[in-house]
Amino acid sequence: MQLIELEVNQFRQFRKPLRLTELQPGLNVIAGPNESGKSTLVRAIRAAFFERHGSSVVTDLQPWGDSSAAPEISLRFLWQGESWHLHKRFLKQKRCDLHIENQHWSGSEAEERLAALLGYEFPGKGVSKAEHWGIPGLLWIEQGSGHEISGAVSHASEHLQAALGDTLGELASSGGDRVVDAVTAQLAELQTKTGKPTGRYAQLVQTSREQAEKVAVLTERVAQYRSEVDQLGLLVQQQAADEQQQPWLEYRRRERETQQALDQVARLQQQQEQDLQLQEQCGNTLRLIREQIAGFKHQLEERERREQALANATANCQALEQHRQEAAADQQRAEQEHVVARAQLSQVREQVQRQQQASERAALQARLEQLQPQVETAMRCAADVADWQRRLQQSQLPGADLKQLRQSRITLDQVLARQQQAATRLEYDLSNGAVSLNGHTLQGKGAQALTQSAELDLGTLGRLRILPGGSDLGELMREQQRLQDEYALLCRQLGVSDLNAAEQRQEQAQLAERELASAQTRLAGLAPQGVAALEQELADCQQQLAALPELPTEAPRQLTDISLHQAESLFAAAEQQWRQAEQRCRDLQQQLLAAEREKTTAQAELSRLQTHIADLHSQQQEQGLTDQLRAQLDIAQTIQQRLSERAEQIAAARPDILRDDRLRFTRTAEQLEQAFAERKTVIVGLRSALQALNAEALEEQLAVARQAAEQSVQRLHEVERRVAALSLLKDLLAEQRQALTRRLQAPLQAHIQHYLRLLFPQADLLVDEQLQPRQLVRQQAGGAINDPLETLSYGAREQMGLISRLAYADLLQAAGRPTLIILDDALVHSDNQRLDDMKRILFDAARRHQILLFTCHADKWQDLGVPVRQMQQLTGGL
Repeated sequence: MQLIELEVNQFRQFRKPLRLTELQPGLNVIAGPNESGKSTLVRAIRAAFFERHGSSVVTDLQPWGDSSAAPEISLRFLWQGESWHLHKRFLKQKRCDLHIENQHWSGSEAEERLAALLGYEFPGKGVSKAEHWGIPGLLWIEQGSGHEISGAVSHASEHLQAALGDTLGELASSGGDRVVDAVTAQLAELQTKTGKPTGRYAQLVQTSREQAEKVAVLTERVAQYRSEVDQLGLLVQQQAADEQQQPWLEYRRRERETQQALDQVARLQQQQEQDLQLQEQCGNTLRLIREQIAGFKHQLEERERREQALANATANCQALEQHRQEAAADQQRAEQEHVVARAQLSQVREQVQRQQQASERAALQARLEQLQPQVETAMRCAADVADWQRRLQQSQLPGADLKQLRQSRITLDQVLARQQQAATRLEYDLSNGAVSLNGHTLQGKGAQALTQSAELDLGTLGRLRILPGGSDLGELMREQQRLQDEYALLCRQLGVSDLNAAEQRQEQAQLAERELASAQTRLAGLAPQGVAALEQELADCQQQLAALPELPTEAPRQLTDISLHQAESLFAAAEQQWRQAEQRCRDLQQQLLAAEREKTTAQAELSRLQTHIADLHSQQQEQGLTDQLRAQLDIAQTIQQRLSERAEQIAAARPDILRDDRLRFTRTAEQLEQAFAERKTVIVGLRSALQALNAEALEEQLAVARQAAEQSVQRLHEVERRVAALSLLKDLLAEQRQALTRRLQAPLQAHIQHYLRLLFPQADLLVDEQLQPRQLVRQQAGGAINDPLETLSYGAREQMGLISRLAYADLLQAAGRPTLIILDDALVHSDNQRLDDMKRILFDAARRHQILLFTCHADKWQDLGVPVRQMQQLTGGL
């Protein structure tokens, strides 16, 4: 079978016709990026064969968003020297036509003939699924399903059996099945298919396990009993020794001795604290005496400083008085200069004010002359803006409503066009008379499109009733009426008679919008802040001009040559100099007053200090403090000596070690007493437990349990030997059956090995009774490696799946059945080396079969010896 041409129209992404022509009998490579339409072409081929033309559930074939589309597919292919042409249309005006040379079939008859030819079935209802696809489902690999072979072979098994004759029937009816079934049934009574025990076998396993567990428990309890007897003897011996020796009493004695040593150290520490307090009191007394002696010395030094301070204060007062007199003279000169500068500044300011008033009046007058015509022009522009705004509001239509009206008109026109296309066309040529059609007279030449039933009055000859055909005509009439009502409603909502009137109003609105923008631009140039702001500016200008004071009529005083800035600078300098002179006088006066107060204070303090020093009693007091100092130093030395000696005694006693020893002896005594009491409790408990265990006769129970366990194990071994014998027999029968299977399936195996040798020279791909590839056997240095197909990598399973499909194709071709191989992005998981080997396999298979290979990796398929056809070139005209 050779596909020659494929054409699709209104099919998914192909809204316009697309043709794939000049397909070659061998390899055909069609390449393109993702979403370019490769899988859509594959879906079109599948739909042409697998989907019934009358199905209403294949809406996925329509272009997205276009529910009115009628997907069409046209195929041309060769089979047994004859040209076949298949044309299908779905959903709208459904039809199916099959032409073979001069023969023609249509509808379901054509579909059934194709199904019988290619070997597939149609579903009872709904869309076609994988279980209906038969042989094409096996040979046509969908994107991402190249590794899945089991399901496809299962769905095509009946057609493969037909190609093999009665091979599978011979296997199914062989006499060995009865023996295999009997062995399998007996084995099933003892174990499951996964090898797990069941029935009597499982009961024996469970009983043996329970008996073994019972023996283990009893053995453990006997061992525990013996261990506890030994433990009881040891505990009784230890308890008797402790009861006689009472070792905790020794630690209690040592605890008391340690506490006595700690009490002695505590007494020493208490005496140490008392001496430390005496030492602190002695230190305070010494510090007070030394401070008093230092005070006497400081008074003598202070008298010398006071005499020097009085001399300095007297000299300072004399110098400040002289400086004050000089500053008063400077202040008087600065004040005179300030009066002259102030008069000059007043004259300059009056002159500048006259000039500013004249300049401001001239500027306001010029601005007033400019604003008056500008306001008049702006008011005219504002009137134009208001007028165009009114026109725009009257003519403007909402953009969304106008767009909806346009779309409604387009849809209505399309329905009318489809209605005219589907309507019955009546052409007439009445040269010598006239007839009546639905009450309207027809004469001369012309044509009428009839969309509904009509009566043609032939006069004396009678009447003709014309019924237009087409299943969609009634639906188109209803659609037309609905669209006309919708169109009329939109026109009424917009206040127009039709779409042309709406378009004219929209043009008027656009004109008004342009004129409005132009007027607004002119108005913005004349009055950026608005006409009201411009009028307010005019009124403010007039008000400011009226508010300006009249210029004085009397003649101005004599003009000066200096500027206002210069006059202000001279005045500020004179004022600053005057204030500085005034401040300096005040500062010198305050300094003089402060110096006189300091001089008076120094005289008073010197007088008081001289009186205190002259007192003879102070000298006698100083001598007594010296004697007290010597006595306190002797006392402090004695206290320090006692503290040092006692500190050595405390350090030698190590009170921290004594406290640790006391704690250690206390805890040891408590632990020994507690252990003695706890051991006594444990002994009582052990004696009670041993009495209870002895009453159970554990030794006798263990002997009985061991005997029962041995019997259970013996019976279990008998059943296990039977299971092993049945399993061995079943395996031997399976081997014999496999040998028969290999002999009967030799043709298929030969085709598989033909391709497999190009990929794995020393490997075998084994198939099961149902012609399913199951295991890949590869020969290596260490021996044969058997890999189930499902354990191989994704890429390896994809390669084995393609090889198997090519072998099935060879088998079908040898049986005289048509073959067509379609690969949609196959072998994408193969590495470069494996891909090269698979290309050799495809090139070899292309000698016998037509192969359509769709790929998004054009660069990987350049070396197949055939041109790579690009989807961009096929869809360039769409």
